[in-house]
Amino acid sequence: MKKFLRAAVFALASLATAVFILSFSIEAPIRARSFYYGGIDRYGLVEKSGESRENIVAAYDELMDFLTKGSPFGTGVFTCSDVARSHFEDCAALFTVDLAALIISAVLLIGYAVLRVTGKVGAFKLSPVIIGAALALIPIVFFGVFLLIDETAAYHFFHYLLFPGKLNWLFDYVNDSVIFILPTQYFIECGIMIGVIDAALSAVFIAAGTVFTVKMRKNGKNA
Repeated sequence: MKKFLRAAVFALASLATAVFILSFSIEAPIRARSFYYGGIDRYGLVEKSGESRENIVAAYDELMDFLTKGSPFGTGVFTCSDVARSHFEDCAALFTVDLAALIISAVLLIGYAVLRVTGKVGAFKLSPVIIGAALALIPIVFFGVFLLIDETAAYHFFHYLLFPGKLNWLFDYVNDSVIFILPTQYFIECGIMIGVIDAALSAVFIAAGTVFTVKMRKNGKNA
């Protein structure tokens, strides 16, 4: 029974670490609105949309408030069909899942840390934190290589994966003028940000897991 519990703790701590790193990395560009603002001129959105920078920012903020805060749906001065709106509703659901995953995984990691510090769970030969951090790198490496090979194919695959059986993410440029302020390049750069944060966090967790395990063993708290 003791071996089973240790195996369960190991698996749960590994999974919690991977989920925490991935969900935190995804949450970063969602919350960093300044990242989008900084790209407005770089993407040439004023010229492409025919609207002022102020209107673009207002539309983006209104949309993000819907996606992250549950505020009434809106896209400012830009049009958005019911089909496109359904896509944003799908995105809002995914954002909620990501935030929930971040909170739950953080709680589980704190619980694991308490168990380790108090000695209620002995040291493992290889820390589950290290395993989890390594697992978090797998999807990032996969999509990173995919992006290098073909950005468009990677972008489409990403949407097929997250929105199976749906094509509501293919906007109509006539009825969904909001698409003019949501360029593909922005989402690709968000993906790059996620990858960089994921890699950095994974490195920190691997280093911390190694140092912590060695320290605990020296203090005689290993199983």
